[in-house]
Amino acid sequence: MSIFDAPKLILGTAQLVTDYGVTRPNVAVRTESSAIQFLKFARQLGISTLDTAPAYGSAEQVIGGSGLPFEIHTKVERGCTSLESLRKSLEVLEREEVDVLYIHDIDDFRARPKELDQELEECLDHGARRVGVSVYGLDEISLVVGCRNISVVQLPLSVLDRRFLGEIPRLLDAGVSCIVRSVFLQGTLLGNRHTVPTKVAHLSPFLAQFAEACERNALTPLEACLGWVSSVSGIESVIVGALEEMELAEIVDTWGRVGIGVFDHERFDNLELPDGWAVDPRNWAEM
Repeated sequence: MSIFDAPKLILGTAQLVTDYGVTRPNVAVRTESSAIQFLKFARQLGISTLDTAPAYGSAEQVIGGSGLPFEIHTKVERGCTSLESLRKSLEVLEREEVDVLYIHDIDDFRARPKELDQELEECLDHGARRVGVSVYGLDEISLVVGCRNISVVQLPLSVLDRRFLGEIPRLLDAGVSCIVRSVFLQGTLLGNRHTVPTKVAHLSPFLAQFAEACERNALTPLEACLGWVSSVSGIESVIVGALEEMELAEIVDTWGRVGIGVFDHERFDNLELPDGWAVDPRNWAEM
């Protein structure tokens, strides 16, 4: 992969002003002013796009109030039509358009994909450059490729979650761009393998073998996570999250070193992978 076709980093804002994250330490949620400072720092690092949602607390309001020239990816608010949600987001974000508007309620999308596809078509005429779907299960890919207005899909992908790896060529053939999230598996891949949070204790054996593979190959977990995903062809962008400025700076620096080179993914091909249900965060609360 060359520097010209390397995916770009997008900053996720789920934890910008909330306590999102299964591995989040016991620290105070950011104030609005500290959140704006964090966004300014991200901009200084060269990040140009934010992934947000009405469900992420006051993240949209903070982004709008910051006045910073980010491109925005946001999502449809539960209980609203796509157009109603888009109009509300544009007002709060203080923008005339967003780069991507996603359907976030996958159950609603599964129940009435054609109707939602038609709703999204209206959004293309009222401030959304592109419209897409945030997917969680493999069965949803067939729905995506059957919708004529959807041109972006956001999907989970990491060195331990490769469920969608084989679907990326199919999406690209259908003219759908792929943006990936959960590359750190909500931080579990970067944490201490000896102090795994209770909600993800079922992943302990897989996290241990991943850590051992990193040590064997003289890589940090961050280098391995970003290097592995950078080796996947066909990805447009990679969403990352960070709690602190130094953490974000380390991510950006590491991406600059491994994200534009050729990563030997075969070093991690022999990892035993968890079942799909085990890496789906929607199931962790039930563990």
